[in-house]
Amino acid sequence: MDFRPSITFCGSYDSVKPLQERLQQWLPREAVEWQRSYGRGTRQVKIRADFVFFQPALALFEPRGRLSVGLHQIPVLHLFWVGETDMATFGKSGNRENLITWLKMLQENQCSNFLIIVVEDSKKTGKNASIFDKVKSEFASKQPNRCCSVRISGTGVTPDSPSLTALVVKIRQLIVQALARLMNRAEDYVREMREQCRTVTWHYSDHFLLQEQLAFLLEMWGCLNESLVQYDELDAMFSQFINNTSCGEQQSWLEDFCHASEEFEGVPLGQPLAMKYRQLLRDRCATVLDMRNHIFTRQASLLCQMNRGAEVAKRALPFLHSTLHEIEVLDIKNTPGVNESWVYLSCFQVVEQIDKLLEQQQERDAELVLCKARLVHYAQQKVYVCVVY
Repeated sequence: MDFRPSITFCGSYDSVKPLQERLQQWLPREAVEWQRSYGRGTRQVKIRADFVFFQPALALFEPRGRLSVGLHQIPVLHLFWVGETDMATFGKSGNRENLITWLKMLQENQCSNFLIIVVEDSKKTGKNASIFDKVKSEFASKQPNRCCSVRISGTGVTPDSPSLTALVVKIRQLIVQALARLMNRAEDYVREMREQCRTVTWHYSDHFLLQEQLAFLLEMWGCLNESLVQYDELDAMFSQFINNTSCGEQQSWLEDFCHASEEFEGVPLGQPLAMKYRQLLRDRCATVLDMRNHIFTRQASLLCQMNRGAEVAKRALPFLHSTLHEIEVLDIKNTPGVNESWVYLSCFQVVEQIDKLLEQQQERDAELVLCKARLVHYAQQKVYVCVVY
């Protein structure tokens, strides 16, 4: 899945559009060091960002409640371009008022990840230096590092290299700082929500959607293994709650997963993210099969991105067995043939993936061939049951 962080822009965009396009091209050219928290090792990340026009709803930075905006959709930086040549023009153009309003919206949302960029004409450095100093003193006196300048040539198209290089380095640093803050807040919020799992108002669907946003965020920044860990934790948590049911500890929210499944499509391995499952979770009308399809699909997608497709095959059979066991524990009365059809279709989704892996190998992996044989045999058993029905 191609998740990219977003950077918003506002201000004198029309006059600096070529400069911003150049900036977007230069950002991913070099990796930048991301200092992890809690003693975790540093990572080198390349920033491939999408620039989007600023909207008030995008000023959100602090995760709150049931988010309408995903954690991975929260902009990592807000840019405001000042392209006027003097303060008089800056005021008459309405850009000054826009800057005041923009800063106010960010402050109201406790968002400090912004940067004001004053564009200077290299042939008129005297006037432009004056407007830069004034903008900096008026709007960034307490945070001088949040205001900078960049020089362009007289054509207004090609920035000089030293000036642009300094701007790119600064933006990379600000983005990584914003990423660290967002990641820490997101992890804390997921942890707090998990600790409330025994309360009456807690619901697994809400927790899943929040922790999955953290997984999206980790995937977006290249931490694929850590993203996979999030799904493995959610997988284990769901199984544990169901297993506790046999000991008389059934949670009230589990009833939302106990209605019968009418659809029996197999695990959609070809889709990295099936949005319909997320919508079912939001509406609290997902079945156990929906939940399991979604988790396994996301796990498989991440494993394949890490070139660990063989692990998908090894996980498949235990996944199928455990899902049918969970349906039995919860005493879910699916339409006769639904469970068997789901197993059959899922088996051959995985078998198709195994065949692709075997085609890429010079020497056939005996363990993969064995996984394939077991899946085909299991699928054939379910076909026989369907015929009996």
